[in-house]
Amino acid sequence: MSQVGQKYINHELIDSANSLQLLSRYLAKGLLFGKHRSKRMNQGIEFAQYRPYVQGDDFRSLDWKMYGKTGKYFIRQSDIDTETAFTFHIDNSQSMDYKEEGLSKLHLSKIIVSCLSYIATQQGDAFTWASLSNTIKLSSGLKHWNYSVSELYNLESSRSLQNNNDFLHPGIHFLLTDLYMPVESFKKKINSIVSKDRELVVIHLMGKNEENLSFPKDSKFIDLESNEHILLSSNQYRKQYKDRLQSHEKIIRDTCYEKNVLINKVYLQDDVLRVLKKLSIQINNSN
Repeated sequence: MSQVGQKYINHELIDSANSLQLLSRYLAKGLLFGKHRSKRMNQGIEFAQYRPYVQGDDFRSLDWKMYGKTGKYFIRQSDIDTETAFTFHIDNSQSMDYKEEGLSKLHLSKIIVSCLSYIATQQGDAFTWASLSNTIKLSSGLKHWNYSVSELYNLESSRSLQNNNDFLHPGIHFLLTDLYMPVESFKKKINSIVSKDRELVVIHLMGKNEENLSFPKDSKFIDLESNEHILLSSNQYRKQYKDRLQSHEKIIRDTCYEKNVLINKVYLQDDVLRVLKKLSIQINNSN
């Protein structure tokens, strides 16, 4: 884990679900989200139910009358208002397999989601994530987070076009994508998410070589969506590519601004810790 401080996270650091868990704890340490309103079980005025005491619970929450009756420790719970749910929409289309310096967009998505969901867990918030091919249920707690990271680690790219708009819980939604989708599809996606009780943060993943098309002349490329082979052989093609990319990104950004959606471009070479800090500050300032 000594390499965590480098400018990007080498994929060799994430060779198992356990190492992804350890890295997420390290990166997410001390970061917090803004406070939103929802329901969770805790100590309060209106009684809801009992649950067995587990190691780490506050002794002040113990119900001593129940102990007197049963000889066992129970925590008295009730519904209280607290932070809300976090939902992560992960684009795992095949273009997300694109990598630079050993790190793919999908791999970086896994790191970011595992870190942000760990922050949610530390705050007592519920979270869920959904991809084009997988979903996990909305829940909270460290056990749920450990399960989530294991499923996340095994997530692979997919050609599936599954619609996950059923996962529209109130709270903060994150969309992690390379934005290689038609503008109309993007607009439809954010229109389905953004509402009075849902806000959206878009995390746009990009490689610096990919953005600048800074590859050797006569390089051969494979379209990860269609498997089409493309030979890059002229400066004119590079200019056309850059112009089209910039035009596409401008429409996306303008759409986000119109919907009051935060959008962040994250490069594969970026320091992940700085990315997380920036997201945390933005979310807190938006409240």
